[in-house]
Amino acid sequence: MCHDVSKLPVYQTGHCPKNQKELNERSSAINCTHASRYMCLPNEQLTELFEFCFTLSKMGINEGKAISV
Repeated sequence: MCHDVSKLPVYQTGHCPKNQKELNERSSAINCTHASRYMCLPNEQLTELFEFCFTLSKMGINEGKAISV
C-alpha cells in the first residue's frame, strides 16, 4: 500500500539527522508537531534526500522493500 505524500510540504536536505538532537532540531525547523512525525528519505534514484512531517501512526514496511520519496 502506497501513501500519497504529494500534498505534504517536502523539503530537500543535504543530510538526514544523525542523532536525536539533530532529529529534534530538524523536526522543529519544518514544524512537525506532536500529531505528526519527522521523516527523512531519499528519492527513488538515491540521489537526493527529502524531509517532511507525516501523520500516520504506523507505517508498515515489508521486508526487502525500500521507501523513497
